[in-house]
Amino acid sequence: MSRWKTLAVACVVGTFTLVSAQEKPASTAPPVKVMQLTALDYVEIQQLVTRYAFALDSGADSGQMFAGLFSKDGGFARTNGDLLATREALADAARRGMKGPMGISHFIMNHVIEPTADGAIGKQYAAIFDIGNDNKPSSLRAGGTYEDVYTKTSDGWRFKRRQYVPNTWGPIPSYRGAPFNVPVRLARPSSQKAGASSSLSPEDYVEIQQLTARYPYGLETGYNEGYMYADLFTPNGAFGTRSIGRDALKALAWQHRPGQGPLYVRNFHTNIRIDPSPEGASGRIFQVVLDIPEGDKPSTILNGGHYEDAYVRTPGGWRISKRQYTGNKPGPDFPDKPQPKRSRQTTPIPLVRAKEAKAMKLTAQDYIDIQQLTARYSHALDTAANNGYAYADLFTDDGAAFDTWIGREQIAQIPPSGARQPSGPDYVRHYAMNHLIEPTADGAIGKQYVIVIDHQKDGKPSTIFLGGQYQDVYVKTAQGWRFKTRTEFRSNYVATQPASSASR
Repeated sequence: MSRWKTLAVACVVGTFTLVSAQEKPASTAPPVKVMQLTALDYVEIQQLVTRYAFALDSGADSGQMFAGLFSKDGGFARTNGDLLATREALADAARRGMKGPMGISHFIMNHVIEPTADGAIGKQYAAIFDIGNDNKPSSLRAGGTYEDVYTKTSDGWRFKRRQYVPNTWGPIPSYRGAPFNVPVRLARPSSQKAGASSSLSPEDYVEIQQLTARYPYGLETGYNEGYMYADLFTPNGAFGTRSIGRDALKALAWQHRPGQGPLYVRNFHTNIRIDPSPEGASGRIFQVVLDIPEGDKPSTILNGGHYEDAYVRTPGGWRISKRQYTGNKPGPDFPDKPQPKRSRQTTPIPLVRAKEAKAMKLTAQDYIDIQQLTARYSHALDTAANNGYAYADLFTDDGAAFDTWIGREQIAQIPPSGARQPSGPDYVRHYAMNHLIEPTADGAIGKQYVIVIDHQKDGKPSTIFLGGQYQDVYVKTAQGWRFKTRTEFRSNYVATQPASSASR
């Protein structure tokens, strides 16, 4: 067994077990009651995990921002088996790996959450990049999963336990964990009747998010002989035009199973756009395939593209009725256009901010609408849909993009701007994730990691064009939430102490 596999097994076995419903042993005991999580609970847990990446990469507040994400009796299990269980030990781990306020490294995707009797558990894929370090080419350094236990405290949701497990190929018989139940069902307000409206409720959005987040786990692991993957679809669901129906979908997930396993990660998804449709809902999702081998072999970005989905609400919950994958296809070149002169300089939003006394109270619907606004951003930018106006319509009429383009007409020129921004209807390039949202007195502000990937073309390997942070101001208009401003800050690695991977 390889060194990485040994560490992975040592970290996972004996901690907590994530068991799929299909494999739970029969029992005459009454079912264990679990917490009824609301849509806002899911959003707040998402925000906790997002804040983790910013806190770890930046080392903000001398590591105290990172330490504050854990409960008083919580801890982080490192790959060597140590448990960081005191506030000072947690803060020190963040200080030793800090990259400065504009350093970015930990990209977290495919976040699955499931309620338990006393809180929730969660799992995510993590891709760890070196971006902007000493002017060296950016690269994919490592990847794996985080496995979490969450608890709700008087200060909100916190990590009770978190551990990082490196990507590991092949079956691991001693690993008792598994991806989660299918599907997730949320508690709904008594006034809300499922199926009463063609619009989507916050609960619908969260359930679809959770459905799509489970997809890579079912595909990579082939769990339950591929039936976990198949059960994400309706009984006559289809992937493409060939895999139709439960048995065919099961075979699709199972065919590569011998080389994979329960700790294998490969397909990373982000920019999850969800829209209501007459049949239920539709979706469009960016995908990137990362090859993360064990040991010292270099990791590579293999390819990318997007999924187009149709979802339907069944008696068992939301399911995928159709999923189609399209690989990245660059569109035609546009003539380069003169660019407006820079009009002003924006100051970065600090990570640690005093809470505004009169800040808006954001609802679950507000958070989801802002999430959907930023998800639409990459789709509109990379496709240049409606000649750039699909992109411009994400901003207020007087909105500003990157301190340079102000107002709808100027902003609409960004997507079809030639060499500065290639585009096309099936083009994917801007992968944004780790979306942090905070309320303000007159709206909200946000931060988000972005990595721009130029995928394979003319036989050349995929490369990282740039990485950094988007920093946003959002306002609620008559048309919904919009960008007031969006500014990009390139990744800037400023290590004040020797970097360490101890707290991945």
